[in-house]
Amino acid sequence: MAYIEEQLGRQQGGGDWIRFLKSWLRAPLRTGAIAPSGAKLSDAMAFSAAIKPGETVIELGPGTGVVTQALLMRGVWEGNLILVEADPDLARLLRQRYPAANVIEGDAFALLSQWAESGMAAGAVVSSLPLFVYPRHKRQELARAALRITGPAGRMVQFTYGPVSPVSRQKGMRAYASRRIWQNLPPAVVWTYQGEP
Repeated sequence: MAYIEEQLGRQQGGGDWIRFLKSWLRAPLRTGAIAPSGAKLSDAMAFSAAIKPGETVIELGPGTGVVTQALLMRGVWEGNLILVEADPDLARLLRQRYPAANVIEGDAFALLSQWAESGMAAGAVVSSLPLFVYPRHKRQELARAALRITGPAGRMVQFTYGPVSPVSRQKGMRAYASRRIWQNLPPAVVWTYQGEP
């Protein structure tokens, strides 16, 4: 571990790569990637969320906050961010970086389901969760909960490294894919899901 940290610190200038790798080593299936999303992917996700001023954004699996930063650059107010992170160290980091955001340490699937049941509303749900490591029914439930929260005008945004959508198409849902973002490592596709009007 110390050797890997030293090498990454030399190559990347330290910090976030090491934090992310530590999180991956602790729970590889939960983290899903060994490095934070790149700038092009983060910007594509923030763009796809199409947030209007003043809307709440729920971000699932924000990690070190690279997509969070892209959302802020797109005009989302920090106080309107709900960041759901399962890793305690990354949740602590997010609280330091984004003190006005509501950072919740917990299980994104359970929280989103509870919020959908409660009638909570948000403009978008932006997810960096590694959905393909979860069973199909859990992915479908997550998408249904997200679309209940966002309503027909809102969106759920999810990236994947895979060749197909991580959420199967279902009645009442529209799905759109971006072009593959080759500048990301590994290359990724952003999927946007919306409910039918």
